[in-house]
Amino acid sequence: MCIAFIYVCEDGPYKYIVGSNRDESFDRPALDVHFWETEPDESLIFAGKDMEAKGTWLGIRALPVEVMDQHKLPKFRFALLTNYREFNPATDKITRGKLVTDFLRNDSEHSTHIDYGEKLLSTAANYNGYNLILGGYENLLYLSNRSTTCGILGHGVHGLSNANLNSSWKKVQEGREMFKQAVLSFLEGKEIEEEKLIQELLSIMSNKKQHPDDPNFQNTPDKRNDCYLGLSSIFVEPIIFDGRKDYYGTRSQCIMLVRADGSIKMTSRNLNIEKSTWDINSHELKASK
Repeated sequence: MCIAFIYVCEDGPYKYIVGSNRDESFDRPALDVHFWETEPDESLIFAGKDMEAKGTWLGIRALPVEVMDQHKLPKFRFALLTNYREFNPATDKITRGKLVTDFLRNDSEHSTHIDYGEKLLSTAANYNGYNLILGGYENLLYLSNRSTTCGILGHGVHGLSNANLNSSWKKVQEGREMFKQAVLSFLEGKEIEEEKLIQELLSIMSNKKQHPDDPNFQNTPDKRNDCYLGLSSIFVEPIIFDGRKDYYGTRSQCIMLVRADGSIKMTSRNLNIEKSTWDINSHELKASK
C-alpha cells in the first residue's frame, strides 16, 4: 500500500505541495532520492530507486540549485505512481516503476504528459493495475489502467492510495482533509515558515489511525486477518504477513514543495527498521516552467 496527497494551487507562492508514503517490504533493496547517472538520459532524474526492478515510485526532472548557473535548466516534470490493489496480480507484466522513469527521461518539447498518457492507453494490458499522476508546471494528469475517471487535477487537495483518485477509503478522505487544513493554515499565515509546514505534513503522513469499519477496506484482498488491519491507516507500521519472514510497512516518506518561481524543496526520510530511526535528507532544486 502507498498513499499520497497533492495540493494544486492556481496562484500564490506554491504551485504544488505533495506528501507521499511508500509502503514496501523492508527486504526489498532501494535507494533514497538522488540524481540518477547510470545512463546519459537519466542525469536530470531526481528520484528514489527500486534496486530490484530498477524503477521508481516518485520523481522529478530538475537540477540542484548549486549548479544551475552552469547548466540550462530542464523543464520541470513530475511523476508519482501507486499500485492498484488487486487479487492475484500477474507475474509476467512489465514493472510499473518504468512508467515514471520513461516519462522523466523524455525531455522533448514535442512530447507532453498528455501525449505520454495517450500512449499509455494503448499499452494498458502490459501492466498490472496502476495509478499515475504526471505532468509539469502547467498542470498534472491522473490516469489509471483500472479507472475511467482520468483527467487533469483541479485546484485543491487530491488523495491517492491503491484505488481510484480521491477514493472513499477513510484514510484517503481523512488525510485529504488534514492535508487541506494544514496547507490552508500555512498559506493564510503572515509568515512563510516552510520547515514548520514540512514537519506538520510529515506528522499527517505518519498518522497511524486505523479504520476497521471502513467498508472499502473490508472488501479489499487485504481483509484476511488482523495483520492486514494495519493497511487501513495512512502510516503502515512494520508488520509480518502470514507466510512471509520480512517486515512490510511505510519505509519512506517525501514532502515536496514546488514554488511559484520554479524552485523545488524536497524533504525525504527513510526508516531504518533495525535502529527504529529515520534518515532525513533535504534538497533544493530548480527547473524551468
